Amino acid sequence: MTFKNLVNHAIELKYKVVPQENFSKVILEINNAIEIELSFPDDNIEFFLNDSVNIDWEYSIVNKLNGEKIHSEWFDYYKGTTEIKLQDMKKDIWEFMDNFAKKKFRIVEKSVFSLFGRKFLKFKELEFE
Repeated sequence: MTFKNLVNHAIELKYKVVPQENFSKVILEINNAIEIELSFPDDNIEFFLNDSVNIDWEYSIVNKLNGEKIHSEWFDYYKGTTEIKLQDMKKDIWEFMDNFAKKKFRIVEKSVFSLFGRKFLKFKELEFE
């Protein structure tokens, strides 16, 4: 699978493609209120990588009505050979694209621990239903 295959898959899932230099950006609009943006490398990255270089991609969820970023997350691949990192990344991007397009999701606030009913070290996590 190539990154171009991912872009084509995004188009099949009704994402719109926003042309960028050196990376791909696809956006899925949900109910005219939410935009989900995924940014990932293009196929040219394979010429510049070696086993010691990390690669990453990210997504963000934006409230289209007020422009507020609801949630974002990035994924960094650093273990294994270049080929393994690229395969893992492409598989994960494909899965996220499918999940955003086909499933409902929610953002849940969690905490690392609580003490006497108070939550500490809060963070948000994406959950697909």
